[in-house]
Parts: sequence; C-alpha cells; structure tokens
Amino acid sequence: MKSDMRPRMLSIAFHVLLRIITFVIAAVNFTYIWSNREIQDGRTFVEYTPWYNSWSPFYEPSVLLFASILILTNKYWSYVTAAVLSGYILLHVFLSLMTMRMSFSEFWNGIHIYQSSVFLTWELQGIPALVIFCVSLFHLVNAHFVKNTRIGK
Repeated sequence: MKSDMRPRMLSIAFHVLLRIITFVIAAVNFTYIWSNREIQDGRTFVEYTPWYNSWSPFYEPSVLLFASILILTNKYWSYVTAAVLSGYILLHVFLSLMTMRMSFSEFWNGIHIYQSSVFLTWELQGIPALVIFCVSLFHLVNAHFVKNTRIGK
C-alpha cells in the first residue's frame, strides 16, 4: 500500500509545485514592472492602469498574472483560458518582433540606451508568457491523456 502511494504523492507535489512556481514568476514580473516603471505624462500611479491604456507597459504583466492565477485554480477551463491568454501575449510579442525593421544588434543597443533596465522592456514579457503557456499546455495534456487524472470540471 505504501509503495503505491509514494509515486502518486510525488506526482501531486510536482504538479502543485509547478503551479506555484508559475504563479511566483508571474507575480515577481508583475510587481517588478509596477514598482520600477516611471510614471509618464504627469499622471499619478493610480491613473496609470492597464484598463485605461490597452497597450500600456502594465497590460502584459496584468494578463500574465491573471493567467497564472487561473492555473492555480486547477480546472480544465482555467488551463484553456490561461493558454489562450498567454498565447495571445506570445503571438503579439512574436509578431511585433517579426515586423521590426532593424537588426537585433540595433534593437539590443536601443534597449540599453532608452531603458533603465533590460527587464522593463515589453519584449521580455514573452518569456513569462512562454512559461505560463507551456505549463498550461502541460496540465491540459496531462488532464486529457493521462488516465486516472482527477481534475475539476
């Protein structure tokens, strides 16, 4: 009986730990962007929210944080929604990078000239988006194809 329980407990611990790590990555990304972004146009911090300016620097971290919270809920529909949201950010970043009319070295030099930190560039939002997308797809595939997986409906 004990030998049957150990792999199951390790599997559950792995899935829970993966969800928590994904949430921590999104939360650190969100708080770093919110705490280090300069206030623009003379607006106060409260007025500079993502729902007033759809492609503000705060939009992508907010969407990614919401997607990571959905992964924590452990429901099939929440994994699908998290994959769609993070895939949307990934697609936007990918298409924006593909339509740039400059070389990578010019782009990299521009980041260092105009940004105080490389981590404040919106292009790097693709990295946490990729992590959230992969984790949500992993849980979707696990829930769909692995037998005896109990996931909320």
